[in-house]
Amino acid sequence: MVPWVVAGLGAAGVAAGGVLGVMARNKHQEADGAPAQADAVLLDEDARSLARGANIAFIAGGAVAAGGLIWGLLQTLGGDDDGSAVSLRVGPTSVGVLGRF
Repeated sequence: MVPWVVAGLGAAGVAAGGVLGVMARNKHQEADGAPAQADAVLLDEDARSLARGANIAFIAGGAVAAGGLIWGLLQTLGGDDDGSAVSLRVGPTSVGVLGRF
């Protein structure tokens, strides 16, 4: 159950990146149509900030979703009655897949 929750949270992060991306595009279009250069500069800075947030949300959300998906698949496939097992190990500086066949 937990891996699928993690995958869902990652998908929510990707969705948040999409929303931020649309907001960034709209803000950029506002900057293009601004009558004064000072307003355009401020709107463009806001657009760039939103775009940066969108990129971060896409990358982080995608990584979390992929991790949850892999974790869930490994958990589903591992641990048969014949003693074989597959597991995912995540440490502070490493990620690994262990198997026993």
